[in-house]
Amino acid sequence: MGEFLGWVTAVCFIAALCNYVLKRINKHWIAGMPKEPGFKKAYQALMKFIVRNHRYIGIAAAVAVAVHLPVQVTGEFASVTGIIAASLLIVTVVLGIVMFYGHKGKLVTVHRYAAAGTLIAFLAHVIAKV
Repeated sequence: MGEFLGWVTAVCFIAALCNYVLKRINKHWIAGMPKEPGFKKAYQALMKFIVRNHRYIGIAAAVAVAVHLPVQVTGEFASVTGIIAASLLIVTVVLGIVMFYGHKGKLVTVHRYAAAGTLIAFLAHVIAKV
């Protein structure tokens, strides 16, 4: 159960990270493409879905990690890298929620750095499991 919840957390977190990645790809490469139907239209539909649902996907990641962590601590194995990754994910989500309620300009950079730190911690957790 713990491993399943960990992968649910990972999928939600990676999907939330796609918000930033898809926007950058669109800005630098996709926006300049011809407006013909096809790849550009499909890409922008995917991007629109991710951007529109970014907050819900992030909250789903936080809920999944909030269930995953106690399952691991009580039932199996609590790793230091996992606790760090979970903590950074919760910080990232809290920053996102605060930004949603009117403090976006002040915290967007901190939110992005926290997400990048979460990604690094997640990768360390998956690779090392220590």
